[in-house]
Amino acid sequence: MHIVEEHLKLRHECSTCNQMFNLKSSLTNHVRNKHKRLRPRENILCDCCGKSFMNTLSLQRHVASRVERSF
Repeated sequence: MHIVEEHLKLRHECSTCNQMFNLKSSLTNHVRNKHKRLRPRENILCDCCGKSFMNTLSLQRHVASRVERSF
């Protein structure tokens, strides 16, 4: 219970959309990728559903989650 109660708390809130994060670095990445758009937005499409992603890692995670849900 210690890990859940102390280490998995959502303590960092995005001031733009109010999404909560347990790590400051996760909040920083979220703000950079979702709100500041410091890098150009890539348009990588999923062949199965047509959803677009900013990078290949996001696409790979999406595809993996779709495969897990199909079993």
